[in-house]
Amino acid sequence: MLLNPTLNDDGTIQFILERFGPSGMITALLVGVFVALVMNLCNKFSFFKKGSSLPEFIMDWFDFLVPIALILTTGWVLVYPLHFDIFALIVNVFEPINAMGQSLTGFVLFNFIGVVLYSFGVSPWVMTPIWYAIWIPAIEQNAALVAAGQDPVNINTFETFFSGWLGIGGMGATLPLVVWFLLARSKKLKSVGKATILPSLFNINEPVVYGAPIAFNPLLMVPMWINGLVTPILVYIVLDMGLVRIPSQIFQLWYTPIGLSTYLMSGFNGLILLAVVLLIVFAVWFPFFKLYDAQELKKEQEH
Repeated sequence: MLLNPTLNDDGTIQFILERFGPSGMITALLVGVFVALVMNLCNKFSFFKKGSSLPEFIMDWFDFLVPIALILTTGWVLVYPLHFDIFALIVNVFEPINAMGQSLTGFVLFNFIGVVLYSFGVSPWVMTPIWYAIWIPAIEQNAALVAAGQDPVNINTFETFFSGWLGIGGMGATLPLVVWFLLARSKKLKSVGKATILPSLFNINEPVVYGAPIAFNPLLMVPMWINGLVTPILVYIVLDMGLVRIPSQIFQLWYTPIGLSTYLMSGFNGLILLAVVLLIVFAVWFPFFKLYDAQELKKEQEH
């Protein structure tokens, strides 16, 4: 019903193919929430009294008919008698959110909120439902624009974050810190660096975030926050000025080593921007790493 296909006179059915795409995924997720709410509300209702002699399976089967009927009837009334396009409504509702997300402020907030959550031990993946509501339609529009011979316009995409320039070693750009750990005087930090360098190269940084640790560690939380603000501002400005090509191809293999994925997304100019970002991130981490290394070395010498 949400796809709202057209029934032709010859009996064939015709669908709008874009409704099977990324926007359709968001619509399906939201409808899933509606279905869950109706099912939950109707869970307290039953045709049968407690202690009924009927088998539980039969009672459940009849009781489930109520929420199912409500859901299907609601959809049928809206789509067919009222000719209400639910799909278009849901997509339009997200337009203002998408517009905000594509601004410099929205782009920076996306990254910074994820980084702050991570620094307090909360996986940034909890933000995925919100992020993907912006990212999926954005990369879809970019791809469509390029296919039509135009330039992509949406900077805030998964590809920009995790395949381009921000997720260097994972959320919070932690790969440079792991490299510094390899040069540490502290045995603990050198061991952490050796243990986490390989996963960091594939953008898996839970081991270093929780093992160094970065989470709840003021000496490492602060530079993570700084990088979470500075690098997205730089990346957004450069892409917005057209100095580097905005990603327009779906590439969600986040575990592809940064650099390789960057080149695939934006070519040689993308690598130049990545080099600048790396220099900044390495510089931001360095003084805090030195303080932490000295602190851990002192503890080791005392014991």
